[in-house]
Order: sequence, then structure tokens, then C-alpha cells
Amino acid sequence: MTRSMMKEGQPAETHSVLAYPFNSDSEPLLNQELKRSGTHLCPALTDVSIRSVPVAWSHFSASNLQRLVFSEYPLDYQLLMRTLHGILSNSKDTLETLSLKWTIGVEVEWADTRLLLKRLTLPRVKDLDIGYMHAQETCQNFQMFDFPALRSLTLRGLDDYRVDSSVIFIDMIKYLPVEQFDKLILISIVFPLGDFPDHDLVKNGSIAEESLPPLLRLVRRLVLLRNLVLYPSSHVLLKYMNYAKEDSINMAGLKKLSMREETDDPEIGILPFLRERVEIGTVDGEYVVPVMEEMRIGMHLSIGKEYLKVAEHTKWHLRRLPPSRN
Repeated sequence: MTRSMMKEGQPAETHSVLAYPFNSDSEPLLNQELKRSGTHLCPALTDVSIRSVPVAWSHFSASNLQRLVFSEYPLDYQLLMRTLHGILSNSKDTLETLSLKWTIGVEVEWADTRLLLKRLTLPRVKDLDIGYMHAQETCQNFQMFDFPALRSLTLRGLDDYRVDSSVIFIDMIKYLPVEQFDKLILISIVFPLGDFPDHDLVKNGSIAEESLPPLLRLVRRLVLLRNLVLYPSSHVLLKYMNYAKEDSINMAGLKKLSMREETDDPEIGILPFLRERVEIGTVDGEYVVPVMEEMRIGMHLSIGKEYLKVAEHTKWHLRRLPPSRN
């Protein structure tokens, strides 16, 4: 990436993008620029992306941004929620894309912070991307910011730092408009294990909604989801996707599915998911459930052969990804 900055004598309004790569030499210049008021720091600036460069956050004064990306900050330089609240307040009516990847520090006295700060509405944000080490980082974002127009959510965990995401799913249901999501990307997310509730009891409403597992409650609300990306695969999520909901199945309108299957066991993961979906969606020998338009699945060769047999019944098409590492 390159830096796009004001030069002496050059009209400031021509600059709409400011990008800082990982470069320790950038730190003094970055802090110096951020200490200027937002009026003088490229007033036409709409796009800011900063990765790993230490920032004097209290002096970050850019306003009226449309896209903001902060990513990969060491613990000593991570943002506190009250500071992020102030930064986003300056662009609350213009921001459309927000990416916070491994940037937010977990606040021990979070209850006190919530009392001090009013929940901020970001009415135009449609695309949210969060990378986290602790589940609390993500939950604090959901609790502090309202995203009424959100259509696409990306959650990124860490392969080497696996944490249970149950509390994240609970707060997604509570604070986000998941019913209107069009796209959901889940990368390195740990899905909670446990006993699966009985299919028939769920279908006929014998189990109260609040008693269902949080992940199943979330899946049932993704009624407009068209695009799901899942790396790696989760047999828990796939199983919940096939739970009957009245006369249909969850995510019945799903058009695109991308995932990487890490097992060669034909009884776990994508194969039982597809077989069960075919069984549920077949009436009088004909598959009547809407067909997925695109499936991109990384899998072992043996699983791929079995997949093709199932796909013949549904007209699903497989675009091959590189095989998973096993």
C-alpha cells in the first residue's frame, strides 16, 4: 500500500484515501498529522486504512469517512471503547464500511464504561468486519454501536487462540439486525458443542425459543441470508441449518456456500448436511427446495466423489478449491 497525503500547494479536496502500511518510519509522521484538526487533514478524505502502525488515538480527528479500517494492533496500542466511540462519532452519518481486526482492547471495567457512554447509532454501515482474540471484544462492539442497516458481517477468530463463541451469538441476536443479513463470513470461529435438541420437538414448537441453543436461535433468524462463507467447516452449524422451521428449513434461500472441509469422515460435515437437505427437500422424488447457485468447497478427494453423487439429485455444482491440509 502507499500513502496518499497532502502536499504543499496541492488542493486538499483531491484526496479521498489515506492508507498507512506497516512501517515503523511512519509513526512520527502519522502522529503529527493526526494532531491537526479534521478540517485541515484532507477535508475530502473518505477512506482510511491503518494496519499495525501505532497511533495517538486521542488525536485521530478524521471525520465524514465512508470506510474505516484498523487492523492488527499490539496490545499496548489497542483502542479503548471510549476512544473508538469518539472516533466513530465524527463519521456516524457517513460511515458505510467498518473493519476492526484485532484492534480493540478488552476493558476490565466494562460495566462502568457502558454507563458513561451512550450507544451510538451508525445508520449507514452495511459492512462490518471484526477480528478478535477475546469474545468480549466483539460483544462490546455490538453493545456499544447500533447498526440498523447492516447487511454483511465478517467474524474472524484466531487459529492459535480458540475461544468459545457462544456469547457472541447471543449478543448478535440481541443487538444486530440478523434477520436482514445477506452475507455472513465466519473464519476460525469455535462453535459450541453439546447435545442437539430433537428435530420434531423443535419443529412443532415443543421447545421454547429461549431454551434452544444460541447458535440454533441465530440460524433460525438468518431468513434472508444468501451467501455463507465458513472456514473451516463446522458440523454443528451445518446440522442446525437443516433443522425444520415450520414447513421449510433454515436458510432456505441460501444461494452461495463457500467452505473448507477438514475431515475425510463421510459421516461428519458437508456430506451428511447435503444428504439430509436432499431428504428434507424432496417431495414425490423431486427436489423442491431452492437450489444453491454456487458452492465452493475444499475437501478430500474421497469426500468429493461422494459429493458428486449427492449433487446429481439437486443440480448443485461444485467449484473445486485446493484440498484441505490433513
